[in-house]
Amino acid sequence: MLIYWLLFAFFAIGAMVAEPVFAPVAAGAQPAAKKVSHTPFRLFFAIGAITTVLLIGLRFKVGADW
Repeated sequence: MLIYWLLFAFFAIGAMVAEPVFAPVAAGAQPAAKKVSHTPFRLFFAIGAITTVLLIGLRFKVGADW
C-alpha cells in the first residue's frame, strides 16, 4: 500500500510545485511576457505515468477481481 501513497505523493507534490499555465490577471493589468519551460515537468509526468501503468498492468492475483 505504501507504493500507492508514494505515487500519489509524487503527483500531489508535482501539482503544488508546478507553475500554473494560465495565471489569473487583474482587470486592466498587462500580463508579463514570461516563457516557461515545461520540459522538466513533462519528464516527471512521463515517469509517473509509466510507473502507474506498470503498477496497474503487472498486478497478478491481487485485489477483488481475483
